[in-house]
Amino acid sequence: MSTLEINIKDLRARSVDFVGCDLVVTLSDGRRIVTPIDWYPRLAKASVEQRENYEIMPMGIHWPDIDEDLSIAGMLKGNRVRSDAVKELMRLARLVPVSKESYELQRRSFVFGNTALDNALITRELVEQEADKLSNQT
Repeated sequence: MSTLEINIKDLRARSVDFVGCDLVVTLSDGRRIVTPIDWYPRLAKASVEQRENYEIMPMGIHWPDIDEDLSIAGMLKGNRVRSDAVKELMRLARLVPVSKESYELQRRSFVFGNTALDNALITRELVEQEADKLSNQT
């Protein structure tokens, strides 16, 4: 297997264009990288003016109005930007069915700041006893 060597100077962008639903970056050596704009949520949501306001950096492109940076190396690798990763994880988490038992363990962990191991030792009776002790002290 051979290894492709890329000269860092070849990775410098010369121009940036938006054609239809694609981002087209022309490199200093004439190659073009074409990727769907949907891969970059901030760019996809940006106005035409925001997209046109970019800076070519030594290793990529920066859009100051939307605080987006894309590296040429990342684009060549096919890396997508996951700026909405937390929202996506929350959406996927909501699809997982939760049993009553699992819900109760999660609730206790959150309320009492316990680990899952601690939860096995906690019972409603124990919680009520501790609450009674606290109420008697006041």
